[in-house]
Amino acid sequence: MLINEVIKITGLTRKAIDYYEQKGLIKPTILENGYRDFSKIGVEQLKQIAFLRSLDLSVDQIKEIFQLEQQESISWSLLRQRELQLKINAKKLELFKQYLKEGYSDKLAELAESINQTATIADRIEQIFPGYFGQIFINHYLNYLLIPLQTASQKSAFAELVFFLDKLPNLDLTNEQEQYLAESTNNVDLEFFDQLELEKQSAINNVEQWFEQNKENLQTYFDYKNSELYKATPLYEIEEKLKTYFQETSYHETVIPLLRKISPAYDRYYKQLLTANSEFLQNHPEFNG
Repeated sequence: MLINEVIKITGLTRKAIDYYEQKGLIKPTILENGYRDFSKIGVEQLKQIAFLRSLDLSVDQIKEIFQLEQQESISWSLLRQRELQLKINAKKLELFKQYLKEGYSDKLAELAESINQTATIADRIEQIFPGYFGQIFINHYLNYLLIPLQTASQKSAFAELVFFLDKLPNLDLTNEQEQYLAESTNNVDLEFFDQLELEKQSAINNVEQWFEQNKENLQTYFDYKNSELYKATPLYEIEEKLKTYFQETSYHETVIPLLRKISPAYDRYYKQLLTANSEFLQNHPEFNG
C-alpha cells in the first residue's frame, strides 16, 4: 500500500508518517522505484500510533510498548504512571481554581512550588525503583508531600530529600525480574493502591479488629513467606535484593525522618504505625519474624 492510500486510511499527515518511520515505529518496504510499500500490519500500527498519541502518550512510550513482547504488562505500568501524573495535575488544577477565586498569594506560590518539587521526586523515584515498586512508593508519598512548605525546617527537609534521592543508585533488577514484576502486576491500577492505603490505615486504627477479620489469610501468608516454596520464586529474589538495597543506602533511615519533618500528617501516621506494630507483636509474638 502506497503512502497516499495510507494517509487516507489513517488520517495522518505525510510528515507524521515520515517522523514515525524515522523514529523506528514502522518499517515499510522500499520498492525498486524508491516508493514505500506499507503492509497491512504497518497500517494497523500507524492507526494504533495515532490512537495512542491522541491519549498524549509520547513517541518514546509508544516505542516502548511496541518493542516489548509483554505489551499488556508495560501498558499497565504506563497506565499507573499516567494516573500518578493526573493526581499531581489535579492538585495544580485545584490551585488554579483557588487563584481565580482568591487571587495571588505567597501561600499559593509556595504550594505550587511544593507540587512541582514533588513531581520531581516522583520522577526520580520512578528511575530508582522500576515499575510497580516505584509507583506504589510514589502514590504513598503523594498523600503527604502535596502540601505547602511553611517552615524553614520543612523546606530544608524537602531539599534534603530531593538531594538524597538524586544521588541514590537505581535498583538493579535483571530483565527477567523486571518482566516478572510487570507480568504479576497486570490489572493493578491506582485505585488498587489507594485501596491498600485505606486498608492499611484501617488496620492501624484498630489492630485487633483487623486481626480477627484477617487472621486466617495472615497465617496462610506468613506460612508461605517462610516456606521453601516461596524462597524458590522470583519474588523472593526481588524482595531480598530490595532489602539489601535499603540497608546499603540507608534508605528508610534517611527518608522516613525527612518525611516526618516535611509532613505533620506523615509524622502522625508513622507514630500510629509504630504503636500498632508494637501492639500487634506484643499480642501475637508468633508473627515476629
